[in-house]
Amino acid sequence: RSWLSTVLHNPGVLGAGAAAVVAAVAGRSLGVGVLTGAGSGLTGGELVGNRADARTLWHSWADGWAGADPVSPAAALLAVPARLVDGLPLLPDPASPAGLVVALLVILGMPLAAVSAYLALRPVADTRWVRGLAAFAWATTGVASASVAQGRVGALVALVLLPPLACGLWLVATRRSTATSAFATALAAVVLGPFAPVLVALVVVVALVLAVVRGRVRRHALVLALVPAAVLGPWLVRAAESSWPALV
Repeated sequence: RSWLSTVLHNPGVLGAGAAAVVAAVAGRSLGVGVLTGAGSGLTGGELVGNRADARTLWHSWADGWAGADPVSPAAALLAVPARLVDGLPLLPDPASPAGLVVALLVILGMPLAAVSAYLALRPVADTRWVRGLAAFAWATTGVASASVAQGRVGALVALVLLPPLACGLWLVATRRSTATSAFATALAAVVLGPFAPVLVALVVVVALVLAVVRGRVRRHALVLALVPAAVLGPWLVRAAESSWPALV
């Protein structure tokens, strides 16, 4: 059997493809702009189609520290892929690199969530078809469909990152974690934090509990708790002082 046939029969690939179809249906409220206007920034739901490039995003985050209202580190995180898409060769420069990144997150959020869940379930389920079906179910929940329809970028980022976070916590809880898996999970928590602070706070609490009850992997659990707290703590403190309801 050819490699193409092998790929196309992979449950993870099929789950991601099916999730992409569901995403296309869920995102119909965003109109044909999903296909034709992504480079200028999608509009519809919570998306307003603002135009910005990587420099604008970076400066908005950096300058926010000098003001009374700090800007979420999400702006700095989005600046990295915005710079990448702005410099892609053989492709026309998008009118809004940041808008294109957000559009890709909305369009590809559900398929990426399916792939993420399929890979994260590997330590839990050995049967590939079980993982594929579970990944498809995770990526196509009502919350996921609503997030695409409403353009809720934070919810879509959480949809992609929660499976590896849960997997990392599971490995610690079952004493199967390694230093690599612990730091990878901590990195996922750092990336998720600016988009969903409450979820990361929950991850930190669970990790602290595991540090107490799982002595053999206490260092790994502390990595999961302390790295996100150290990286995101200064912003969270300032944001809470400015407007704590915005974090919820």
